[in-house]
This record gives sequence, structure tokens and C-alpha cells, in this order.
Amino acid sequence: MTNVLLTLNSTRWKSIILFTCLQVCLQVCLQVCLQTCLQTCLQTRLQAQCPMGDVNLSTQAEVDAFPTNYPGCTDFPNSLTISGNDITNLNALIALTSIGGDLSIDSNDDLTSLTGLGQVTSIGGDLLIRNNNALTSLGGLDQVTSIGGGLDIISNNALTSLVGLKNIMSGITGISIQNNANLAQCAVQSLCDAAFVNMVTTIILGNDTGCADITEFEAACIALPVEWSKPLQASVEGNAIRLTWSVAQQIDNSHFVVEHSLDGLSFTPIGIVKGDGTWLEEKDFSFLHLAPRAKANYYRLQQVDFDGSFEYSPIAVATIGGSAQDKLYPNPAQDWIRVESIHPQVLSIYDALGRTIEQHQLREGNNEINVSNLAAGFYYIKTSTANTWTLIKE
Repeated sequence: MTNVLLTLNSTRWKSIILFTCLQVCLQVCLQVCLQTCLQTCLQTRLQAQCPMGDVNLSTQAEVDAFPTNYPGCTDFPNSLTISGNDITNLNALIALTSIGGDLSIDSNDDLTSLTGLGQVTSIGGDLLIRNNNALTSLGGLDQVTSIGGGLDIISNNALTSLVGLKNIMSGITGISIQNNANLAQCAVQSLCDAAFVNMVTTIILGNDTGCADITEFEAACIALPVEWSKPLQASVEGNAIRLTWSVAQQIDNSHFVVEHSLDGLSFTPIGIVKGDGTWLEEKDFSFLHLAPRAKANYYRLQQVDFDGSFEYSPIAVATIGGSAQDKLYPNPAQDWIRVESIHPQVLSIYDALGRTIEQHQLREGNNEINVSNLAAGFYYIKTSTANTWTLIKE
């Protein structure tokens, strides 16, 4: 009888333990699923806050209000026109990474820089830059690698360089560079390839000597000192970082200056790699940075000719000690959260409907944020470097 009772009790306790374990597992699974679903839902809602149609920004106030009017909009799906007499900068557009239609920058008398477009990598339609009398360069378009239409650079009286277009690898269907009074150097490898390799319709007319017509443009393309065949790449080797790059040909190439930065903006020279003068075959180069910082390290090359003229390569980045990623803790949180930021940036807190609740300016390093005023629940947090978390507020 005792053995029977022991057996029954043992079976009962096994059932209780099994049931308890199933309850715990189910609770954990539900919480994880809820967090994942909430984050996906919020991300979708944030992305959906891009406008449904084309947008025309005609004042500086409208430019500055873009991130407020369209929070979370990075992949702009339609055409964007920027045209206004009082527009001086495009800094508020820094979150944009692609434009699905045309990008038109037209008749902005006081616009001096395109740096606010510095994260845009693709333009689905035409790129039209016309009648911007104070614009001296296209430096803010350095990250653009593809254009799905024509390229018009017309009547920009202060423009002196097209180097900002150097990374366009594909998609240009036509080129029109006309009546830019001070533009004497328009030979950029991307445009030379489009015009004379892909044979797209090209009109060069009325610019300064050196870019006055198609003949001068072709001669300048032939004389380009370096044709990059493999872009600058950075990879970690132990506690060092190896830089590699290749060029298809060199003409009067004196040397490469290797430059380093911790923020991707301010660069300092850390070494020189000798060029080969004139060399019409592909050549590989490398440089080892022995003392990088234990964080994100940014690099670029300054390619220098014998006559002192130069151009910059695209930027490459590598991280010592893990990926370049912000950290947030504790989570769940009650009164405070701490954020370890890889550089100065903005942190945004959104509610379950995707509405912006708070924004905080982060400094590089440790930051404390008071969240005691937030009601209990789930919140979506995003930084300028696109790191995201689902915060559980208790």
C-alpha cells in the first residue's frame, strides 16, 4: 500500500513540475514573441510615415520640419524637389538613405552645401541640379552609388567640382553639364565611364575652359591619373587594421596619403603609400594601421598627382573590439536607462503607435536618461546610427 501511495505521489509531483515548466516556457515564449511583433510593427509604422506622394520643400522651415513631419522616413519612395530662395542648408534631411523618384535641387540662391544628403546611396530617377548660384561643390552626394535616370548639372555659377559624383557605379541614362561658369574640371571617372564606356547621350557645353565642350571633357577623362578598380576596404587583423585597394591604371600618380578619423568627418594623415607614376596595368595596394582605437575607425585615401592635384577615395570603416553599436541597459527599466553611444547623436523614443514621445541628444560615451515619467508598457527606441531596441518600462 505504501509503495502504491509513493508511486501515486511521485506521478502527481511529476505532473505538477511538468505543468509548471510548461507555464514558465509559455510565458517566456509569449514575451519574446510579443517583443518581436511589437518591434516589427513599430518599424513598419515608422517606415510608413514617409509621404505617399512627391514633396516640394520651398523654404528652410519646410526643410527643417521634414523629420518632424515624416518621423522615421529614411527610404523616401517618391520624387523630392528642393527649391527656395531662403534655403541655406539641408542638414535636417540627414536621415534619408534613398530617394525612389527624381531628386531636383533647383533655384536655391543661398544653398552652399549638400552635406545634409550625406547618407543617400541611391536615386531612382533623375538627379537635377540647376540654378544654385552659391553651390561650390557636390560633396554631399559622395555616398550615391546609383542613379536610375539622367544627370543634369546646369547653370550653377559657383560650382567648381563634380568630385561628389565619383562613386556612382550604375544607372546613369544621360548627362547634361551646361553653363556652369566656373566649372573647369568635370572629368570624374563615373561620368567618364557613363559617357565613353556605356555611351549614354552626353552634352557638355558652356562651362569654363577644361570642361567647355565634349572634346575637352573627353581629353580630361583620358588624362585621369587613377582609375579605381577595387574600392578601399578595411579589415581587422588582430589589434591592427589592414587597408587594401586596387587601381586599374595610373597616370602621373605620385602617392596615396592614408587618412584616419574617429567620427567619419575630421581626418588626419597616418601614412603614405608610394604610387607608380604612369602604370597602365592593374595594381594592388595595402597599408597596415598598427594603432587603431578600440572603436569604429574610419579611413580614406588622398590620391596625389605629381603636379599636386588630388582626389579622395570613398570612406571605409572597421571596428576594433566588436561591431560599432550603441548599448542600452537595463531593460526592463524603471526610472533610468543608460546608453553607451559610439559618437554624438540623437536618440528617439516612440510609443506603440509609432509616435515620437521624447528625443535626447547623446554625447559620446555614457548617457543617463530619466524614463520615470513613461507609463508602464513597451516603447521603441532608435538612434541616429540605426540601432534599435524594444524597451520594457515597468
